[in-house]
Amino acid sequence: QRTLDMLHKENKLEKQLDRMDLRKPSKWTDVDADQVDFPQLSEDSIRELALEIVRAFTQVINMNMAFYWGTLRWSPTEIMIV
Repeated sequence: QRTLDMLHKENKLEKQLDRMDLRKPSKWTDVDADQVDFPQLSEDSIRELALEIVRAFTQVINMNMAFYWGTLRWSPTEIMIV
């Protein structure tokens, strides 16, 4: 089930596609018109994405598929905060 927040993000991305004139790229016949390679993320989206990353890696650890994880961009303290 889609949440109102997800619908808002989809609508925002659709508007970005329209603004960038990427909705129906007639000159790019091999490109799917419903996709774009560079959506913009707001600070809220980045925080939500970070939370999803932490949850996914926590699940990997809980399934004994890894002992720990990290990133080049986040310090251990930043990971713990998320």
